Amino acid sequence: MKHAIARRALLLLAAVSAVAEADRILDDFRNPPDSARAETWWHWMGGEVTKEGITADLEAAKRMGLGAVQMFNANTVLNL
Repeated sequence: MKHAIARRALLLLAAVSAVAEADRILDDFRNPPDSARAETWWHWMGGEVTKEGITADLEAAKRMGLGAVQMFNANTVLNL
C-alpha cells in the first residue's frame, strides 16, 4: 500500500512538472528572448538619414518583434 501511494505521488508530481514545463515552453514561444528573434540588415545610401528617421524606424522594428538590426551607411562608390 505504501509503495502504491508513493508511486501515485511520483506520477502526480511528474505530471505537474510536465505541465509546468509545457507552459514555460509555450510562454517562450509567445514571448521569445531577443536572442531568438529575427534580425535584419539596415543600410542607407549617401547619408540619406536623420536621427529622427533612425529613431522612428528602430521603434517600428521593435514593435514588429525584431530582435536586432545591423546598421551601416553604404556610401561606398566604386569607380570602375
